[in-house]
Amino acid sequence: MILEQNQEIFERQGVSAYHRAGLKGQGKKIAMIDSNYNIHDPVLGGNVFRPVPDSRPWRFHGHYTCQVIRQVLPEAEIYTFNRWNDALRWAINNEPDAVTASRSSNVVRLDPEFQRLSGALHEKGVPLFTSAGNEEESWMLMPPARLKEWIAVGAVAYIRGRLRLADYSSFTRDVQEEIWEMVEVVNFTNIYIRTFSDPERIHYYPGTSCSCPMQAAMSVLFSHQRDFSREKMYKYSIPLEDNLEFCRTYGFGLFQLPEPKEIKPDIFYRVVTGSFTDRALATYRMQELSRAGFKSFLLAFEHEARLFFRVVTGSFQVRENAENRVAELDEKGFSSFIAIYER
Repeated sequence: MILEQNQEIFERQGVSAYHRAGLKGQGKKIAMIDSNYNIHDPVLGGNVFRPVPDSRPWRFHGHYTCQVIRQVLPEAEIYTFNRWNDALRWAINNEPDAVTASRSSNVVRLDPEFQRLSGALHEKGVPLFTSAGNEEESWMLMPPARLKEWIAVGAVAYIRGRLRLADYSSFTRDVQEEIWEMVEVVNFTNIYIRTFSDPERIHYYPGTSCSCPMQAAMSVLFSHQRDFSREKMYKYSIPLEDNLEFCRTYGFGLFQLPEPKEIKPDIFYRVVTGSFTDRALATYRMQELSRAGFKSFLLAFEHEARLFFRVVTGSFQVRENAENRVAELDEKGFSSFIAIYER
């Protein structure tokens, strides 16, 4: 799903390493608040849902935001909304792994329902991401980026070979402001996507509209192996070359995924109390074990073109527990052995 033009950035940000480790958003949910678009477009790879019907005309903005998320999370479920409170009410009941909004609105600042829902999700630990704003808003952050429940995401790009804040990435320079009234983290803008009207054409998606879903989707990848929090987001962020002192003071920088932890297979120690080619004999052994107070189950497998029936009297993740079961069975006159199974 990752476009070739994004490979370098996705490698740098750790996204590609997670994909290689098999962590692609499977079992994860992300909610996005944006314009209406065709959720069935093959470019989006399926698993995109619209819980609240929306009859508004299709627009490119939501489509491009969804493409950014899909490249980071190829196997996650994406739930898309047009209205703020529709998304937050849904999130209260479904607890997605993140909510992202590539938009701003002065209206929500005055909406008590929006404030209540944002607070409730914050208490539940659902990360709320929103774009910090664009160049015309550079003197301040627009709501909800100014609200403490929301994480304001700025944008970075390679400018003349150096990693710098993009011109349209807002942050307040007033050091008296509280931390939640300024950018808390930055991520890459100019992620390449397929053109809304012609999927054969590819171009980049600019602004914090792009960096916000990039950050939100990366936080969901992060949650595969670690619980996401603001503190961990700061921990795994690096300062920018041209803004080092600001990063040191307020903690925001470019978020990068840590190396994925080695995924070890689940190992089970099965206690086998007999292996038979005759199912009737295996069933009789299970009856004997039941009379002796042991529960068991039958496991069929093929070996050298012959079908065998194993009577398993316990499956344990701790080998010592399996060895204790073998000793208990021995006391009752049953011969058994331990078979190792990897899942």
